[in-house]
Amino acid sequence: MVAYIFIFLVLLIFLFLLKDRLITKISFKNIFRKKTQTFLILLGTMIGTSFIIGAMGINDTYNNFVNTNIEKFYYKIDAVVNVDGIEQDKVDEALSKIKQDVDDENILPVYYKMYPVLKEGQIQQLNFSDITNVAVFGFPFEKYKNSEFYNEIYSEPLGPNQAIITQDLADNLEVKVGDVIQILDSANVATILFPNKYEIRDIINSKGLLNYRGRNSESQRGAVILNERKAANLLRATGSKPNQYLINLDDFENQEQIFAEIESLEESIDGLSVVFPKKRQREMLSSGEISAIFLALSSFSFLAGGILMISIYSMLMNQRKKEMGVLRAIGFKKDKIRRMIFFEGVFYNLFSVPLGLISGYLLSRFTFEQISGFSESLSNFELFSYFPQINEFFVRPESFIISGIAGFLIPTIFIYFYSYNVSNMNIVNAIKGIKQESKSRTKTYLAGYLIISLLVSWLLNFNYSVIYFLISTFALLLPLIFKKLMDKKIFINIAYFAVFLSTILIPSEDYIFIGAKSFVMIISSVVIFLYDFDFIILGIKKLLNIFKINKAIVNISTSYPSKKKGDVSLIIILYSIVLFLIVISTIIPNIQRTQMNRSRDELFAGFDGAVINIPVPLLSTKSDKSQIKEIKYVEEAANFYYVPSTLVNADNEYFPLMIGSDEFFDVNNIKVKEKMDYMKNMSDREVWQEIKNNPNYIAFPESINNSLKEKVKVGQEIEIGKLNATFSMTERPELSENVEMKIPFTVAAIIPEVINTITMGPIVSDNFEGYSQFIQGSFNGQIFTLQENYVRKELENVFKQNKYFFVLVDDLVNFGLNATEGVFSIINSFLYFGLIVGVVGLAITFIKSIDLRTSAIGMLKAIGFNNKMVFESFFIEYSIMIFLAILSGLLSGIIGSYNIYTVFIGEAMPFIIPWMNLIYIAIGLYAVSIASIIIPLYNTTKIQAAESMRVED
Repeated sequence: MVAYIFIFLVLLIFLFLLKDRLITKISFKNIFRKKTQTFLILLGTMIGTSFIIGAMGINDTYNNFVNTNIEKFYYKIDAVVNVDGIEQDKVDEALSKIKQDVDDENILPVYYKMYPVLKEGQIQQLNFSDITNVAVFGFPFEKYKNSEFYNEIYSEPLGPNQAIITQDLADNLEVKVGDVIQILDSANVATILFPNKYEIRDIINSKGLLNYRGRNSESQRGAVILNERKAANLLRATGSKPNQYLINLDDFENQEQIFAEIESLEESIDGLSVVFPKKRQREMLSSGEISAIFLALSSFSFLAGGILMISIYSMLMNQRKKEMGVLRAIGFKKDKIRRMIFFEGVFYNLFSVPLGLISGYLLSRFTFEQISGFSESLSNFELFSYFPQINEFFVRPESFIISGIAGFLIPTIFIYFYSYNVSNMNIVNAIKGIKQESKSRTKTYLAGYLIISLLVSWLLNFNYSVIYFLISTFALLLPLIFKKLMDKKIFINIAYFAVFLSTILIPSEDYIFIGAKSFVMIISSVVIFLYDFDFIILGIKKLLNIFKINKAIVNISTSYPSKKKGDVSLIIILYSIVLFLIVISTIIPNIQRTQMNRSRDELFAGFDGAVINIPVPLLSTKSDKSQIKEIKYVEEAANFYYVPSTLVNADNEYFPLMIGSDEFFDVNNIKVKEKMDYMKNMSDREVWQEIKNNPNYIAFPESINNSLKEKVKVGQEIEIGKLNATFSMTERPELSENVEMKIPFTVAAIIPEVINTITMGPIVSDNFEGYSQFIQGSFNGQIFTLQENYVRKELENVFKQNKYFFVLVDDLVNFGLNATEGVFSIINSFLYFGLIVGVVGLAITFIKSIDLRTSAIGMLKAIGFNNKMVFESFFIEYSIMIFLAILSGLLSGIIGSYNIYTVFIGEAMPFIIPWMNLIYIAIGLYAVSIASIIIPLYNTTKIQAAESMRVED
């Protein structure tokens, strides 16, 4: 609808162009009178438009990625009812409630479970890196054939030893049709020696049921389809009955009502759960962190592009006032002047908007390459089996239309209303360049703002972020709405500073509120600068006097910004917005980078890696510290055991008791928070030696202690009970509530929360009595330290040859750093293009101001200013503007980063500002900005006094 209205308006404009050919001809010739000016206007509008389409293109690519996956995995699957462990008669009773509205062919029972799948022959020589955990499922073929889920790709039932697998799984296993795969459906000896084999009948790349990956898309690596009986056998532990029901609601008009009925099943039957996968994925798309990043980019890009275009045309209109006055004086009517200015702007847009759409498409394409490379690099990270790859660039036609409309309408609407004001100016004032005094319209402005605020609040359900933004904006607009308040310096400054401080003091809760506060912060900082500009200028003058700069130069360089605060404010806001985002994308990654480097020693308690043994028959590598220590580059190694345990007489408090060998206590660097009285003067290292030498001592973590009803205290006697645990390759270990044996310990120390390290529970030495029996069937391994110059590839080859499953701290740290820096490098690749917007805006402002002040330059030369003095005047003038913009951007960026830090990071790590990085950014931005005006500034000094005094533009 919007597109049709826009097309109608464009056609209407063209009709007016054809109707008044004289005005059209004058407008068209005007844009070619000053080629440099025309080039900058076209370039500015083009960049503004491209910034908008660039942000929308990236957003479209991400949305398309998610929506494609939704269609791929959940086509015609609108609801998944999970009935695992529920008696069949209760399931039938529950389904009968919805079968009144949903036909039977729209409900399909499924036998579903995740299992390791390997290529034939790999189980007997199992290596952990070869395991691919995927969805294995089946369903009644006849019911499927008559259901809405039917796909002709699977039109003949599978044999008992046949399987259909997805294309991505085939690529991962490097298999083809006719090859054999093995499913590790249990961890007993018989399964490993004589695994179930399935011949691949088909490899498919379909969507919907045949590509089903679980209700939460947990099987990203692929899926295997078996016949009903074989799939049912996989669920023999839960009764060999369907554990999920898939429901299709595509053709139902009353979907929301049926959704509610299906959702109500959760309340009627204990243990039954319902998921609406497509609905939930779309909600995650609109509310997730990545979406928030792209939304912020789009919002700030729209804003930056719009401000640039308004800035350009504002100066264009100001420059033409004298010309409009002359035309009025010789008989031109107001409506003809309006049309001439309006048509001129239309011609600028007709040339610049298409170029902006093309350049914006290329910008988003370039940014997409960063995203694609980032996701591919993470997907190849060996520690993680899967990371989704965004590998398809996509821009909706609607985005081109919306961006084109925005690029065309923003300046066009501005030109239209501005031309209306210009045409109504007093002829004498227009010719002399005297500012027209506007009538006080307090009531009109106040009523308009209130109406708009109420309307926006209502449309957005009175969201508190929107209300905060509207109230803050109202406070910032007080002098404009109530003209009499303009001279109330103290009152206005209190109001402005109150708004600014609110962005710091009011706690943030989500991305939207942070975005609202960020924008208010930028605007309030700029408004404070401009409102108190005279005081700032006074301070700058005193500073410049220290360097003994000619007072005449100082006065001239500060006069224009003082008079033209509107134009100056647009440039400062433009710079501030872009620099604000760049500062955030510098500070936040730096905090996380610093924390990751600091936490390197904390992750494995000062060790550099671990080898982990799973207590599953025939799969355990049975490594020992002596074997690990013989490996090249390993300096020290310690055995560790995780024993599922409980604190006796503490209800439902289960935790892994960590048992370490002597080397663990010699090397670990875990801090001690509390210790026994006689240890008060001991260092942390000495405390750990005491625990090692006293087998009945235990170090108790604060995180577990805080969860206890009665906290344990240093020196207290406690009993730790061992629980029986059953480990498998496919699920978390099952714990028995029966305590097999109890060991008494004395709490020697309380250690800080260690949930992010290898020490996830209480820690004891392996010297206590009954140790060998206590560790039976436990999860175990070795942790080790490495030489600083170790070669990862060599180390990896040795571990793989010995079939060790290993984890290196450096891998975890590097993955975290790559993930963080990758996301922000994507944002920066977009934002640094945004700097072009600011630089171009500054260049345009400079050149336009020179055009407006050509006569003034001539007067300066006539009264004795030489070329050097003119150069210094303009250089200082624009240095002041750039300095204020950088100061505003840095200040708002630092505070914005702190808001993000308090909400999403908090006390987990200190707030660190990389001052040197910010200084380099500020210096670089200043240098680039000054470089953009040096040539026109140099040319300005060559203007002759007599020539400039004759200029009448």
